[in-house]
Amino acid sequence: MDDHLRQSCEQLAPGVLLASGLVDDALDIRELTHQLHESRPGLAALAPTVALLHLLAGAAALLATRGTRSQSGRHQHARRNR
Repeated sequence: MDDHLRQSCEQLAPGVLLASGLVDDALDIRELTHQLHESRPGLAALAPTVALLHLLAGAAALLATRGTRSQSGRHQHARRNR
């Protein structure tokens, strides 16, 4: 993959992950209100748990992306110093 394209993808990835996580959480909150309205407390209790899992998955993905970006920067720096 071309270096410029790789850098563009690396710069976009955190924003895409964050946006996806926020959309998932909004849908989870919507589901919570729907289940409360339908008087389904069991499912209503499950919705915040799923929302928390979405937040944790998004945070883990962002941390992984951040770690990959810092390693990529070190490799590029090492290649330039050869």
